[in-house]
Amino acid sequence: MIIKKNSLLISIFLFFFTQPLLANEKIGSVNNIKGNLKAINENGEERELSVYDELYLLDEIISSNGVSTIQFDDNSTIILKNNTSFKVTKYNISGAKDIFIGETIKGSVIVESGKIAKSDSGFMQIKLPKMDLEVKGTRFNIENKPDGTSDVGLSKDSFGNVGTINIAAEGAVKTLYSPDQVVSISEGQGFTERPQSDEEKQSMETVSQDLVEASKIDENEIQKQLEKKLLEGKLEDADGDGKIDLNDIAAIKQSIKEEKQEQINFIVDNSKEDNTAFLSEVLNSSDESNVGEVMNKIVENNDALISQDLVEASKIDKNEIQKLSLDNPTSEVPSGLFSILNLVPLTSKSILGSLICIKPLSLLAILPLSTITEPLIVSPIKISFAPEILNSVTLKDVLFFSIIVELSSN
Repeated sequence: MIIKKNSLLISIFLFFFTQPLLANEKIGSVNNIKGNLKAINENGEERELSVYDELYLLDEIISSNGVSTIQFDDNSTIILKNNTSFKVTKYNISGAKDIFIGETIKGSVIVESGKIAKSDSGFMQIKLPKMDLEVKGTRFNIENKPDGTSDVGLSKDSFGNVGTINIAAEGAVKTLYSPDQVVSISEGQGFTERPQSDEEKQSMETVSQDLVEASKIDENEIQKQLEKKLLEGKLEDADGDGKIDLNDIAAIKQSIKEEKQEQINFIVDNSKEDNTAFLSEVLNSSDESNVGEVMNKIVENNDALISQDLVEASKIDKNEIQKLSLDNPTSEVPSGLFSILNLVPLTSKSILGSLICIKPLSLLAILPLSTITEPLIVSPIKISFAPEILNSVTLKDVLFFSIIVELSSN
């Protein structure tokens, strides 16, 4: 009886404090497909899915012959392995309490939790055939077995955090908080635990590259996929002019870019100064033209994310740096600064704390990253600083906006 009362209270709370979406409202989209991916809506209507297709509440998403990646509007990312089913039954990110309730009844998934599970007031639950998982801010994997049992394990997420999973089954609850353990439930035996296998650990780690691919902004790839959909007759009339053409590609492309920009902003907001690797990889994989706004936001709101090696560089005597000039380009570079210049290969487009090499070669200047559109890959280099520049900006400005180097003509 107590269980029934608690269930009723939860139902009343969710009714009054959330505003559930309708089944025809978008909650996410397809990011990558290897093999086949389809969706079956609440009316039993089936549709083949393509990259950037929208996903809706109560869609049962089914993968076959490969692995696919889907992302939801709260930045939760689900990687569906072969022959897997996943459905979101309740979803809300605009009420007093954000909620994400999904279910997977067959196959295997890896989940990188997003805004809802990372929020103190958010509620994320994944239902399995014989277990319910309440998730708080982590990456985790689920393997559903043919006999109806499931293995559940967790790992560090992209920001280095390990959250918790409360697992409810057969009237008992167990909390999983160690990334080294896997929890299962067996008929008549209750919960069982075992160490994660090396293969399971490797699977959870290698998925990081899939998450980078899902988060980056690549305009050429977006254009390519949308043109493919246009040729296949799968593109929608996005601008409402009654015809489907290149103008619809432009409209959809802009919408996708805006969504991805929000995803990167989410990554910035959740990154910590001791763990910027994921953010750096996403920015380095994205188009230069789409990175500037993010870098400006970091400089203005979260400068703790700037490489600690660069922060250490600020301790170098400014007078030493001013000795280096265009008139004397062979001057000895302070050893501390020189080591920083060699931290990241100059093939990088834009990594936090890295160098950006730009044209024209004859001009040295301190430029915001948003103005940098043409990185060069040239070696060797010689370092030189113009004193008149250093007279107008502080060394902190140099570190925040990047150090521009003159490239050798040799």
